[in-house]
Amino acid sequence: MKQFRSSYNRIIYLTCIALILIASAIEGGQYLRERRNTINNLETQVDEYASNINVRARSTQGYVEGLRETAEQYLYYIKHFNMSSPLWKYLSQLPGEDMYSLKLKPDEKARVGNLAGYGQLEQMDQETLDELQMALLLNSAFQVAFEHTHGSVWVYYDSLKGFQSLFPWVPPSKPEYYKAISKDRLLLQAGPTQNPQHLNLWSPPYLDGSTHGSRFSRGYVVSNISPVYQDSQYLGTISIDIALSEFERIISNFHIPTGDLILFDEGGNVLGHNALDRDEPLNHFLESSAGLEIINKLKSTPSQTFQVEDNLVYMHKLTSAPWTLVYIAKPRFLFEGDVIHGLEDILIIALCLIFVVGIGYFVVTRDFISPAQKLLNHIETENKGEPSAPTDLPKQWAEWFTIVSNIFRENRTLMEDLESRVKLRTQQLQKKNKKLEKALDDLKIAQDQIILQEKLASLGALTAGIAHEIKNPLHFIINFTDVSIESLEDLKKGLTPEQAAHIKEVADNMARVLEHANRADSIVKSMLSHARGSDGTFEYSDLNKMITEAADLAYAGFCGKENTFPLHIQTDLDASLPEVKVSSQDLSRVFLNITNNACHAMYEKLQNQKDGYDPILLIRTKKDKNSILITIEDNGTGIPKSVQKKIFHPFFTTKETGKGTGLGLSLSYEILTKQHQGDLWLESEPNEFSRFYIKVPVKT
Repeated sequence: MKQFRSSYNRIIYLTCIALILIASAIEGGQYLRERRNTINNLETQVDEYASNINVRARSTQGYVEGLRETAEQYLYYIKHFNMSSPLWKYLSQLPGEDMYSLKLKPDEKARVGNLAGYGQLEQMDQETLDELQMALLLNSAFQVAFEHTHGSVWVYYDSLKGFQSLFPWVPPSKPEYYKAISKDRLLLQAGPTQNPQHLNLWSPPYLDGSTHGSRFSRGYVVSNISPVYQDSQYLGTISIDIALSEFERIISNFHIPTGDLILFDEGGNVLGHNALDRDEPLNHFLESSAGLEIINKLKSTPSQTFQVEDNLVYMHKLTSAPWTLVYIAKPRFLFEGDVIHGLEDILIIALCLIFVVGIGYFVVTRDFISPAQKLLNHIETENKGEPSAPTDLPKQWAEWFTIVSNIFRENRTLMEDLESRVKLRTQQLQKKNKKLEKALDDLKIAQDQIILQEKLASLGALTAGIAHEIKNPLHFIINFTDVSIESLEDLKKGLTPEQAAHIKEVADNMARVLEHANRADSIVKSMLSHARGSDGTFEYSDLNKMITEAADLAYAGFCGKENTFPLHIQTDLDASLPEVKVSSQDLSRVFLNITNNACHAMYEKLQNQKDGYDPILLIRTKKDKNSILITIEDNGTGIPKSVQKKIFHPFFTTKETGKGTGLGLSLSYEILTKQHQGDLWLESEPNEFSRFYIKVPVKT
């Protein structure tokens, strides 16, 4: 008994130590999870702010590129159709000055930017006058870009010929200002020498108006710049200036109790940070070794979290501008709360364990250890065949002593019956194994169907993503076409009949552009509708009806693209076919893909062999044991032997570039073999025929 108690005490002691270690390990794991969650939350918040800034940058680039395209179009219309701005009559020479500017009433200046430059208007060549017309025509577009670009302070056009169109309105500056424009570093940076690819550029931050007077002063800004060309001649730049205070406003909403959020450009210049009242500490940090190491990583390091000295750093590179959003914090401050919380939990758990184990020790000793020792002695006595009658037993233990006695009596009887029980149990296990094998086969089938549905869903998501990306430039085309049509209506006033006819012709062309852009928009909406895909629901369907409808649909769609196509569709359909439980939408896609490919093959052969060739599409269906066999045959170009083995591989196509993706037959093969447990194969002779066999099992 003493040895038993000593072992129990040792077990209790080791148990307490083990429980405390387990609690510590659990809390350590919890701390690591909370630390990871904290980092993940920080990365998510930084990514959200970076996405916000990236959207602003992309929107600004879009407006600048749109203004550049509009400017180059205006130059074309001015040169070929004598297009003129209604503001031209307000452009006049300043008295006593070698410069010119717009002369407008005060109430008209709110909607118009000023155009000013040096030189004499009457001495200018035609190319300069055309460029002045273009700059005046850009006024309405400048207003739209300015009002829809958050944080914008200027929208302007700088010309190498010494003039500037600046929105919103400011009075003209001194002639020296316009003479210096052609030497401006941003104008040179966008030119063919430093920018031969004609790329859209972002400038480093600079103090606006620092060299040209207080009327231009808008604080620190960055510029998005795009070069304007007429044919191959570099004329000037269109720019939008964004105030750094806009980035400060966005970043200052970063609600993390510790750490700094800083927006850098690729040269290491600070565009904004979330601690506006900590300029001096921030500058001191950036000049330190840690700050210099972070700045050096701006160009080479991808978006990631890493450690620099005793700082935790997360970088997120923007895609629409050469900027990086960087979060910097001291880990000891960032995770201090998690450490304290973990230590408190460990202390509470340890005290609770000591209390619970102490009570358990007393209860177990009284109600378990002592009766268990008596039960052990009783078993040893019964095992020797001697009678045993223990006394002073707890009521709940008395039944166990009786059970032990009965067990020894029944032991031999059970041993005799054991062999028969083993055989019976073996038979039961074999039956269960067969059921498990069947369940495993069913699970594999379901898994293949799920994988196929995921692939179809991914294709739909890809289609939807492409359609969404197409919608943005389409809307841009529609909006600027509307603006151009309105401008052309204004230009009709006061023109000669010949000029009005040219303007009408341009307006008609713009109307056709708008019509086809709206048609393209409707096509994108149809793509988005199609991208929703199938839900994979199986239902009873008439395969004869499905295959004939698919053939008619493919032929009708092909005629819509190729104008005329004299196809003869012949059918040999088994009228006794039962309705089959299939995914009708996915199986219709298979029929449509194969019949559409057949139309392509026959149309190609018709183009090369017009005399004596009659395109024929033959469709057969018949019942074949426990499945339905569908044959789709065409007398087109056929499929070479060398590519027949690869025809069902993803992204493999025999069509010309731009006419095929290589996904139709591969998806059709997976729909039949994995989703419907059927089969798909082909026979073909080049320039003779192609015959596709589709086997669909009959499911109940």
